[in-house]
Amino acid sequence: YATNIIQISIIHIILFVILSVFFTTVYYLGYYNHPLIYQKIMTGAWAHRDTLWFATIAGMFKTYNVSSNGLDGLVPLYYHVVSYFVGGSLSSLLGINTLIFYNVVYPILLIPVFLLAFICCVEQTSKYFSVLLKFKISNPMDIKFWVIIFVLFALPLPYQLVGYLGGERYQYFSSHSYSFALFSSFILISLIFSFFDNFLERNNHFWLNSTIFSFITIILYLVVSLSKVSFVFVIGALYGY
Repeated sequence: YATNIIQISIIHIILFVILSVFFTTVYYLGYYNHPLIYQKIMTGAWAHRDTLWFATIAGMFKTYNVSSNGLDGLVPLYYHVVSYFVGGSLSSLLGINTLIFYNVVYPILLIPVFLLAFICCVEQTSKYFSVLLKFKISNPMDIKFWVIIFVLFALPLPYQLVGYLGGERYQYFSSHSYSFALFSSFILISLIFSFFDNFLERNNHFWLNSTIFSFITIILYLVVSLSKVSFVFVIGALYGY
C-alpha cells in the first residue's frame, strides 16, 4: 500500500513538472524576458501588439489610475477594464513595470491560482451532480483526474505544432484578459453550485443567505464581464439559464 502511494506521488510530481513547463513556455516563448526586449520593441524586431496593448493599458492604471491608451490625453477607454486594473495594481504593488509583470510574474503568481479555481469549480459541480444525478464524484487524488487536466490545459503537443495544426496556441493563457475572465468564471460557478449544495437544504436564515448570494454573484458577473467583453455573452447565457 505504501509503495502504491509513493508511485502515485511520483507520477503526480512528473505531471506537475510537465504542466509547469507547458504553462511557462506559453509566456517565455514570446522572449519578453530577453535582456534586449526594449531595444527589440523600439526597432520593431519583436513584440506582439496584444502584449504591448495589455501592458500599456495596465500601465495607465498603474500611473494615472484610469483606463486609457494615453494617445489623446486621458480619454477613458472602456475595454477589459477589470483585468487591466488588476494587472496595473499588482505591478505597482510589486514595484515592476507592467510588461515584465505580464510576461514573467503573471505565470508564476496567477496561473497556480487559476488552476486552483478550476479544480475547486470541478469539485463543487461534481459534488452537486453526484447527488442529483448519481454521478461518480471527481477525486483530485486520482491520477486520471490529473491526466484529464493535462490533456485539457497543456495539450500533449509542442507549442509550435499546435499553431501549425490550426490551434489557438494557448490563447486562454497568452491573453491575460481571457485567463482572468476564466479565473473569475470558475469562482462564480463554484459559488453557485456551493450555494445549491450547502444552503438550499437549510431553512435557517434562508432569505439572508439568498440575498448575500445574489449580491456576490452579481458582483462576480460584472467582474467577469468587465474583464473580457466576450464573456458577457457566454456567462450571460449560463447565468440566464
